[in-house]
Amino acid sequence: MPTRNLAPPLFRPEVITAQHEHAVGAVLLVPPVSTRVLTMIAVAVAAALAILSYGGAYTRKAHVTGYLMPAHGLIKVQSRETGTIVERNVTEGQRVSKGDVLFVISMERSSRDATESQGAAIAKLRERRISLATELAQQDHLAHIEALELRNRFNAMEIELAKLAEEIVTQEMAVASAETILRMYQQLFTRSLGSAEQSEAKRKDFLEEKSRLQALQRSQIAITREREALGAQVAAAAVRAATQRAAVERGISALDQELTEYESRRTFVVTAPLDGTATAVLANAGQTAVPAQPLVSLLPAGVALEADLFVPSRSIGFVALGQTVALQYQAFPYQRFGSYQGRVTEISRTLILPAETAVPLPLAEPAYRVIVTIDSQSVKAYGHDVLLQPGMLLDANIQLDRRRLYQWLLDPLYSIRGRI
Repeated sequence: MPTRNLAPPLFRPEVITAQHEHAVGAVLLVPPVSTRVLTMIAVAVAAALAILSYGGAYTRKAHVTGYLMPAHGLIKVQSRETGTIVERNVTEGQRVSKGDVLFVISMERSSRDATESQGAAIAKLRERRISLATELAQQDHLAHIEALELRNRFNAMEIELAKLAEEIVTQEMAVASAETILRMYQQLFTRSLGSAEQSEAKRKDFLEEKSRLQALQRSQIAITREREALGAQVAAAAVRAATQRAAVERGISALDQELTEYESRRTFVVTAPLDGTATAVLANAGQTAVPAQPLVSLLPAGVALEADLFVPSRSIGFVALGQTVALQYQAFPYQRFGSYQGRVTEISRTLILPAETAVPLPLAEPAYRVIVTIDSQSVKAYGHDVLLQPGMLLDANIQLDRRRLYQWLLDPLYSIRGRI
């Protein structure tokens, strides 16, 4: 059977295919997320929050201000009288010892007549002192001459007595010899071997020698007495010279005291009351010093600095001894030089009102003074240890309370239960 020819299609295949394609594209059907997966994610988030709330902690801090002061206070040296500073012998940072002269202050009056009168009185006192000093020197010279003369006379008498002693010994020998010859001639006369004239002549010779001996002995006694009297004169002259010298010295001492009194009316000195370091020299030569105005402040030797903080009354409740304090010195920005640690060592229970005390920083509200011992007395700056100075202002963060996060979250419930 012969094959039957089919008629060609009315539209081309490309047209039919284009009619089946839509402008919005194909539809993609995504199956929904499983409830199990969502539950696991929620449990994981809840567990993480629970761990964070239990393990995490928050520290409540009190931000306060203060300044540095020595542990036993800063010694302020003042003038006892009003006057003009004529000398300044101390510089910033200088170490001084107790009794060192820091300032010389003049109290001369502004009146020219009074000043000239004081000057004339001082000049007269100085003239009298010079006169007494000259008199004292002359007295010493005369006393020296007198003592030398008496000593020379005394030495001459000693020499004369020594010679007399030798002459007496010789004369005693002569008397003994004359006596022996006299006795011999008397025996010859008794035996009729000699004449009476010869015996009488020998007796006269004996008497003459004996008379010379007695004269020498009398001279010895007289010179000895004179020597003793001269010794008494030497002692009396020494006492007299000492008495005269003491009288003149008393006069000089009285004049010196008067001069000192006059000078003290004109000038006086301000000395260091203790060993320490000058930290704030506020006065210079030529300035006027008044008793109520400090001239210099002294940091006592061996005394460490501590921080005086002023904690507002609203923050004092949780401040306790031993708490850690982070100190930030305003002279050394903490962004560059960091913070330094300290610990609370003293808490004052006396409220300080802004108008009740003078401190180097303003108080905006009532506060309590808190003393903090600092761990380091210096700041590390550019590789060097820079010593801290009294009076430096600082900011401090006191760690008041450290609690876990869940405790902070439950605080409202605790508060409600406490009110119920």
